[in-house]
Amino acid sequence: MTTPAPGAGQPASKRRVHPLVVELTRRRRHLRVPMQRLARAMGYATANQIWQYETGRRMPGIDFAGRWADALGCLLVLVPLDEDGEQDHDPTPPGELLTKAQRSERLALMAKTNVPAKVIARQLAVSERTVNRRRQAKGTPK
Repeated sequence: MTTPAPGAGQPASKRRVHPLVVELTRRRRHLRVPMQRLARAMGYATANQIWQYETGRRMPGIDFAGRWADALGCLLVLVPLDEDGEQDHDPTPPGELLTKAQRSERLALMAKTNVPAKVIARQLAVSERTVNRRRQAKGTPK
């Protein structure tokens, strides 16, 4: 569900854009994907909704943000925090978007560590089986 962004009635210079939207916009621009092409890839006829999110007029729901990231070849990753609010086995800063290649590269690096497979799987959004297979291929203990 889409909700009005805080300060949506304010001038554009005073609106705040959510950090996730900032990252998705940055990724879209880096890939040089026009809003209209992104909208069509997501199944929309116009880019109006994306424009509203990128300008801070509205805030996307999690479903829309997931489709947006997917259309840009990214994965939204949640990083677990420990009791002190610190990142638990920090491979990925909060809100960072990973491409499939980046995820594979991080999996290869983390599979060599003693971090539990369950933690790696949760952080990289892969199965424990995938982590264990990578470890077996590299000769690293489970």
